[in-house]
Amino acid sequence: MARNNWLSGIPLSLPYALGFLSSTIMPVWVSSMAQRHSLSLATVGFIASLELACVALASILSASLLDTRATRRPIALAIIISILANVLAAGAPTAVLFTLARAIAGLTHGFILSDITRRAAQIANPQRLFAAQLFAIVACAIVFFANAPLLLRLLGAGAPFMFLAAVGVLSLASLIWLESPQADQQSRPKLQPQSLAPRISIILSLAGVSLPFCVQASLWAYLTSAAEHAGLPLASLATVLAIGAGANLLAPITSDRLNGRVASGTPLFIGFIGLALSAFLIGGQSSPVWFAVGVIGLPFFNILLGPFLMGALVKLDGSGKVAAAGQAFFMGGLALGPTLGGLVWSQGGVTALAWFGVCVAVLALFLLRVGAIKAESAVGPELGIAKK
Repeated sequence: MARNNWLSGIPLSLPYALGFLSSTIMPVWVSSMAQRHSLSLATVGFIASLELACVALASILSASLLDTRATRRPIALAIIISILANVLAAGAPTAVLFTLARAIAGLTHGFILSDITRRAAQIANPQRLFAAQLFAIVACAIVFFANAPLLLRLLGAGAPFMFLAAVGVLSLASLIWLESPQADQQSRPKLQPQSLAPRISIILSLAGVSLPFCVQASLWAYLTSAAEHAGLPLASLATVLAIGAGANLLAPITSDRLNGRVASGTPLFIGFIGLALSAFLIGGQSSPVWFAVGVIGLPFFNILLGPFLMGALVKLDGSGKVAAAGQAFFMGGLALGPTLGGLVWSQGGVTALAWFGVCVAVLALFLLRVGAIKAESAVGPELGIAKK
């Protein structure tokens, strides 16, 4: 039985990783595609934003209008289209065809995330599955970054998308273990009624949770060019990214250790300060060593923040609707990041981009704090999102 439970978690983790992986390996493909298609970094950053916007749009529409859990066919078809779109992006001869391929991939990935999230809600221990999904994303990132130089030599600039296609093939194969949701609703825990926080608190908090993803994506998309400014060769950057991917495995563990052991606002403070410091190190220092520290810290602190950001949204509304909307805002922040980063880069270079990341991280912490204070004053201290 334990083995069956373990196997059933694979198709709920690998496709989830596929949905997020394009943004994770973005530093490699943004630079390579700009060179291949003779485009500016800002233009390719816009294409990356378009893809992530398609993920968010498809995820919202699928969650609102479709329930495809009764059969494997819809998600299997989406994964097949994802594989074809990634192969097309890898070999696209024109920028227009490349853009179309990334938009199609984004739409399919959004549908996949929505389907997987619905199915995950049916299991007995969703928190454990969330950890498994994070592990799948980090593990795939480690495999890619550790082999990026070899893959680029063998497959050329389209190597990141061929890797995504390979993950898609594995995801498709894993569907043989995908189980139908349980029909017995009595076995599922019922949500306790809880007062809804004021609308202004919800708006401020949703904006706040989207911003750390905007910070990471705005810097992540132009990491290769930032490494050149710091004097770090591409091969060394790939090594740093592989080390960082390994370090990211510790982020969910750290979140779990902090949860319940420190004041409720402390993890948010630690995470956002770490995020701001990492952004500064990427563009505010000339030393390759400090740059590497920033590169490792940026995703680490973003992953560290994840459970606490979701916890902040859950406290606003016991029905879970606000937390469900948070997923779309996560993707919205990722989608907005490359475009804003490209605009800032074109005006002030890597230093301006680093300070942009610092300011946005501080703003996010401020918005969450204000949203928490307004919620506490209107509903009560049980919604103490950031109360110390």
